[in-house]
This record gives sequence, structure tokens and C-alpha cells, in this order.
Amino acid sequence: MLYFMEISFLADKHISSWRDRIPFVLLFGIATSVDLFHDRLSRRATRCVFGAQFDVEQTSSIVERVFTKVVISADARLRLGSALVSSLMERQYDHVQSVQAFIAALKYSYMCHFYANPLAVFLGMSDDPKAVRKVLQDEHFEALRNLPSFRLRIQDLLEQNEPEHARKMLEDDEKLLDEAMASMNARDHSIRDMLRALHVLASSSKVLSVNVQIFMEAFTGSIYDSGTITKVINAIKRMGPEPLLETTQKIIGAIQEGNQELGLDPWDDDAADFVKSMKDIQVQTEKLVEEADEANVPIRSKYSAQHKVLRTTVIAQKVQLSHDSAKLSHHDVEFTSLVDRLIELLRNYFTIISPQNDFMNEIWLYDHRSPYRDVFTPRPRFVIERALSAPHEYIDTSIEELSSAKPATALLYEMYLENGSLINVFDLWSAFSHQMSSDDDEGNNERETLALFYRALADLKSLGMVKHSKKKTDHLAKLAWKGL
Repeated sequence: MLYFMEISFLADKHISSWRDRIPFVLLFGIATSVDLFHDRLSRRATRCVFGAQFDVEQTSSIVERVFTKVVISADARLRLGSALVSSLMERQYDHVQSVQAFIAALKYSYMCHFYANPLAVFLGMSDDPKAVRKVLQDEHFEALRNLPSFRLRIQDLLEQNEPEHARKMLEDDEKLLDEAMASMNARDHSIRDMLRALHVLASSSKVLSVNVQIFMEAFTGSIYDSGTITKVINAIKRMGPEPLLETTQKIIGAIQEGNQELGLDPWDDDAADFVKSMKDIQVQTEKLVEEADEANVPIRSKYSAQHKVLRTTVIAQKVQLSHDSAKLSHHDVEFTSLVDRLIELLRNYFTIISPQNDFMNEIWLYDHRSPYRDVFTPRPRFVIERALSAPHEYIDTSIEELSSAKPATALLYEMYLENGSLINVFDLWSAFSHQMSSDDDEGNNERETLALFYRALADLKSLGMVKHSKKKTDHLAKLAWKGL
């Protein structure tokens, strides 16, 4: 299949010369209605057109799927921090960049971590301590002991009155390696438990899913402050028996089936007690529903809106409204106890510990925004100012050769910086001409120097640094100051 970026190629005579040997099919999309498009085509062209409707997937859903597979999944070795992720998603949604650009940003983040961090060797061999030991050098152990998390670990050991353990980590490389490998394994378990809890949380709600926002809230430990868990718990409290049974079945199914997108295998064996308690609540709720159906009475918990009664009280010719709870039946009391039991069970299961401050987190966590900003959100003005101030860094010549003859634009920019908000054009030309004549040994005439001056001045105008002043006709207004 050939893909042409320029539509003008279709009008080229070369394509018609190949029609008898290569069958061409023109595939294009239209951003209008079919009727309007049909009216603009001739009958002859219409007979050659085959139309088909394509459902275009939104870019946001593709980005979410890529992020889930690369960053959120339990199989991901490298994790991206909240600061970098917020920059990535902000640029994606605010500036509407393509999916390819988002993937390129992820690849660049991976490259920055693996190329700049020598301790990234642990990520590829975390399951084989012997293989890691073969490639480690003394510098690796020194780098481990210089990590901020290592210093915090030593402080914690001293506060826990374990100086011998701290001394071994400072002096014994093998002990330090064992601690590092143990921290990597603990990281895998904590990430997996966090994803399991998020999957159960999403299964408990009809509107919640494990997306970028939920994952980063759990990863940073701010999921409790955001009120996400509280909203889910309150929604479950107000459920009736049938929705409650449906929710418990979804939770049990989520544990027994796992989630392929998140890289989670079924963990019903690890959560046997939790699943048993959920099934027990299911059985008791079903039994209670059968009893209520036989008695022909409804079942509601005390948290239901139907049990809130509005009371009116008249005091001193003033009407006061208050809410009170209606009297609960025997079935309502039992159902409320089951709801409370379920809520307590879920609260304990949703206890998520943030892993981003774990020991040796610098090995598997990358959260530096500066390299990403420098590459994907460049600052052209800073680069231009630097190029004009230090042209020897960009021109392939020595400093000695360049010092005697700077480029005309760089020389005029240097004089531009020395002036105030208003620049006299004649004074600027006089200084430029004098400098060029003193630095030039070839004896260029004034006409050539004037041409260089006009060209350099045009460059500064095109860069938005100067413009004609309205106050004085023979002056230029300065528009930009270096570094501001």
C-alpha cells in the first residue's frame, strides 16, 4: 500500500502512466454529510465511489488504553511519578497532541531513566539475584547508598534502635544487595495489591473505572482525600437488596476472573477469607429477601432515602422542618446489619498504601519533568538568546576565529542589549559600522557593511525584539529584554 502525504501527487501524470499495471484505490475521509458530498460529485464519479461508515475512536480512549497497558499494568517495571504524568496528560488534553506524540513522550521518559540511572539494571533482573550480582560494580553500591530513600531507611533503623542492621547496610555490600532485592519484590507485591483494590473498587461502582486519575490518586496516597472511596461507600449504603446482591456478585467475579488489561490474574485463593465473607453476605441477603417476599413487605436499610421522614413543627407561629428516621422493621434491621458488615469489609479491603515512598523507589520510579519539558515543550526564545549571545556554541569554528568577526546579527544583538527602551538608529549604525571596520581586515566598503546592518536589523525585527517607535521616528522601540 502506498501512502501519499501530498494530494497534488494525484494530479501528476506519473500516476496515470501506471494505471494499466497497478490498481489504485483512493481512500479518503469526508467531514460533511453524505448528501452534500454526493451533490458535489458527478454521476460518473459517483459510480466509481464505494462508501463505508467507520466508527472513529476518540483519542482520549486510545491514550487511556496505552497508559493502562504501559504504566498502570502490574507487568510494568518502570513507574512514572505523578508530576510527570500530570504534565503528560495536561499536554495531551490541553494541546490535543496526537497519540503518536504521547507514545513518543512515554518512550523518551523510559529512555531518560534507563540511560541516566545505572541502577535501572535491577529492573531487568529483579527475579535473579545472582545475575544482578554479576553485573554490579562498586560504583553501583555507592550509588545505592547515596539515594535519598537509603538515608531515610538508615534513619528509621536508628529510630527503631537497630544500629547493627544499619551498620551492615552501610558496610556490607551483600547485605545491601539483599535489602535492595527484597525491596523490589515488596514493590511488586504492593503494586499488585493496590491494583487489586482498585479493580474491586471499580467493580463496586457503575460509573468508576481504573483510569489515569484513579491510579495516580492511589499511587500518591491522595485517594482518601479526593473522596473517591467515600462516594462508592455511600452509594453502596443506599442500595436495596437487589442492587446489593448484584454488586457483591460483581466484586466476587472481579476477584475470580482478574483483569487482563491490568495484568491481574485471578486471586480468589489469596483473598479466600474476603470472598467467603462476601458469599456469606450474599446468602444471608438472599434468605432475607425470600422471607420478605413471603411476608409481602419491602426491605430497606436505615441509610435509604425512603426511611427519611420530614417532620413539621410549629413553634411561636414559626414552622420548622426537620428530618427524622422512620421506624425500622425486623427485616430492615437485619438488612442494615448486613450493609454495615459489607461496608466494613470493603473499607478494610480498600486500605491502599502508597508505594511511591518505599525503600529504593528511585530504581523503579521516574518523576523528572525537566527533560520532558526541554524536549517536548521547548523554549525557543531561550535558545535564540543563547545563540545570539554565544554564537561560538552553534557555529563550527573556534572561539579565537569567531571573536574577531562575530556574525552581524550577534554583533547587533550585543549592542541592542546595551541600549535602553528607545534605540537611536543612527547611533546604532555608527557603533555597528565602527565595530565592523575595526574587526574586518579585508577592507569591505561601507555599502557592504550597510547591507549587513540592514539584514541584522531585519533579523531582530523578525524575532520580535524591535519595532519602529511612535514617539520618535528615528528611534526603535525595544520589545524584549534578555532573560525576561
